[in-house]
Amino acid sequence: MKKSNSRSIFFIVAAFGLTVVAIIADSSLQKKKKAANKETLGFDLQLFNINSKIKGDFNGDGKSEVAWLEYPKEDTDNQCVIKFSDSKIPSITVSQCAKGTLDNLGDLNNDGKDDIGILPSGFQSEWVSYRTYGMKSNKWQELIQPLPIYLEDENSLRHPISKLTQQKNKVLVQYNEMSGNGLTIKSKTLELKK
Repeated sequence: MKKSNSRSIFFIVAAFGLTVVAIIADSSLQKKKKAANKETLGFDLQLFNINSKIKGDFNGDGKSEVAWLEYPKEDTDNQCVIKFSDSKIPSITVSQCAKGTLDNLGDLNNDGKDDIGILPSGFQSEWVSYRTYGMKSNKWQELIQPLPIYLEDENSLRHPISKLTQQKNKVLVQYNEMSGNGLTIKSKTLELKK
């Protein structure tokens, strides 16, 4: 009986030892990530539950700012917030967003400011709405209707909007549509909201 007890203790110690090693290794990796984030942004992204970040001139002042996506703090909350390194730029609350990826879309509407796209993710549904935002009179507004995107397919669209240089205030959009033939990618030209 003593023999089996000593084996049990050995396995517990061995398992505990592996856990300690894993925690130490994970801690070292976390320190490297925090240092990289502090170097880029001046603060640690993980303190704010942040993953996606982009750079751009979002207020048209000729200087580059950083935008980042802050995830919901509670599992029951379904809103992400896009925040900016320049505190004078208002944040954007995005509904139906547990996680996501930000895109700097460039200046879609020729107003001298970079516009923002967001591909939300993190919900149980594979269907999400890609959203685009532009700033007008120091307030963010959606530039076009949300685009339906299906995430769980090799034909998933990751950057579904592009500026049409020959047509002022118009963009080419791609979106997914489910039909009797399965999932398809559709394209159309949309005018930006004014």
